[in-house]
Amino acid sequence: MMSTTAEKQLRKSLSSRAVILVPGDKDSPAAITLVNLIFDQQPAVVVKCATDGDVAATIRFARELGVQLSVRSGGASPGGYSSNNGGVMLHLGLLDSIEIDQFAMTATVGTGVILQELYERLGPTGMMFPVGECLNVGIGGITLGGGISIMGRSLGLTLDNLLSATVVTADGTVLSASETEHPDLFWGLRGAGAGNFGVVTSMTFRLHPIPASVAFAQTMWPLDSAADVLTEALQFYESEAPDAVDSLFSFFQLPGTTPTLVMGMLGVYNGPSNEGTAILQRLTNLRTPLKESRSGVMPFYELIGGIPDGPPGPPQMHDYYRCGFVTGAFPRDGAELLVERFRQAPQMGDQKIMNMLMFELPSGVINKVAPEATAFVHRDASSLLSVCATWYDPEKTGSRLEQEWADTLHADLSKYMNGGVYQNYVNRDLEDWGKAYYGKNLPRLRLVKRAYDPDNVFRYPQGIAAA
Repeated sequence: MMSTTAEKQLRKSLSSRAVILVPGDKDSPAAITLVNLIFDQQPAVVVKCATDGDVAATIRFARELGVQLSVRSGGASPGGYSSNNGGVMLHLGLLDSIEIDQFAMTATVGTGVILQELYERLGPTGMMFPVGECLNVGIGGITLGGGISIMGRSLGLTLDNLLSATVVTADGTVLSASETEHPDLFWGLRGAGAGNFGVVTSMTFRLHPIPASVAFAQTMWPLDSAADVLTEALQFYESEAPDAVDSLFSFFQLPGTTPTLVMGMLGVYNGPSNEGTAILQRLTNLRTPLKESRSGVMPFYELIGGIPDGPPGPPQMHDYYRCGFVTGAFPRDGAELLVERFRQAPQMGDQKIMNMLMFELPSGVINKVAPEATAFVHRDASSLLSVCATWYDPEKTGSRLEQEWADTLHADLSKYMNGGVYQNYVNRDLEDWGKAYYGKNLPRLRLVKRAYDPDNVFRYPQGIAAA
């Protein structure tokens, strides 16, 4: 618990809009509860910062006490790294401004903004930059770790569209990082910026015009067809698909009294809708889809806004990720293994269980950036394969059959992967996590750490160490 004297001293250094929460305060549970309920952590104090000065004061406070400092943007870290036990949570939720400059085609966004708010503001403007499809995720985390999304093949990673960032460093200095100001820090932020070098409080992004309405396909096939469809679709993306077409493939269970296991595809074309409709039909016609499938033309932000993050009701999600990047076409025997093992996923039919397999496509223009151009090294991947064990209930449970299924399947799939792991899909059990997340960029990242946080103020179990 924080002493009354320490709380008074901290409060004096904060702006009038800042909020301090300690255990027992009525608003404390909402502030400390993470999206992923696997992690039940209890920081001693939460500081909801409203200005850069608040952030600097909170960093100094944690540093003087010598306690753990964790930074929360949206609270959706799969590794639970946006909180801690007994330390300080620096909460960015009040830094929620969105400033759109339609003439310059830029958006300056506070790192407390979640993606749903961003889509609602950007959607009607006819401009966009690539962000994810999970609407409860914060813009800070997704950007600083990469930002793979459904428009990534045409517009790049979220971090590829970052023009500058405001950063509060370990000594409380507020600076701007860009290609021309502190370029070494700007390089490191783009792929390794979450929790390593400083607290990013706002970011300016390049906007892109997109069609008023895009061609899309939300298609589902019975599991018996999944191996054929997945193999042929991924081969299409590997060999001939234009950068303007993107898809997300997933294995999941349709809701209903009788469990139906399917493979689904969300496909989007960032270009003229007539071209997109024809190209997406090549995918939807690979095999006979289920009647629940739909396709057509609609505004992109409305399409994404209609994708549910989970079942209705209070958020009670437990999420367990295992992932790896794939280089080249995914082989047929790998697709058959996925189908077989998805049939064996535990407790299918229980509406509280949402085990999934997912293929995202970090290719297209993403592959045209050199791996050393930013800290995000995974530029040779054709797909990102994730095994997701997810369940919904209020219990803060530990190890389960779902986790064992995910671990075993991921281990068996490793022969198809290139050894890289997406740093936004944290695996706390990785032994050589530095190589898996950052590859050959790790030595340079350690130099950036030495320059901006030599005392390791920003630290967590998989944090970068100074050279």
